[in-house]
Amino acid sequence: MRDRKVPHFILMENLYEIKQILSSLTRDPISRRFYYYVGSFQIIIYTNRIQESAPPNGHDCLTVYSTVDVVLFEYENDNCSESLFINMNNDYRFKNYNPIKYRDGNNNGVKMPIIYLCELISYLHRLDNMSAFI
Repeated sequence: MRDRKVPHFILMENLYEIKQILSSLTRDPISRRFYYYVGSFQIIIYTNRIQESAPPNGHDCLTVYSTVDVVLFEYENDNCSESLFINMNNDYRFKNYNPIKYRDGNNNGVKMPIIYLCELISYLHRLDNMSAFI
């Protein structure tokens, strides 16, 4: 399990602030991916297609890319030992949330524009805050 290096925010809905944080993320030196954490959610961000290996000379600033591939996981327990893949097209929390849909209403995380990634992160912050009351 990787350390959660992104600070946790109580509520972050400003897309500009989210994009600023994405700009400051550092690429994992081994996997060449970016990681973003919101509460029990983990977003793995690929600047290349998921099945391809990242080029060693890729940009280290995430926001220079217009689209990224995104995979979303949720941890089931507090020790972060088990995570579940979330299919955003089928999961009830995501399939009807229109602001993260792109490309003919699809929100599977493939070739996701950066602005939609920012909206997804904002939505995850809201979901995480709501889970505190459940």
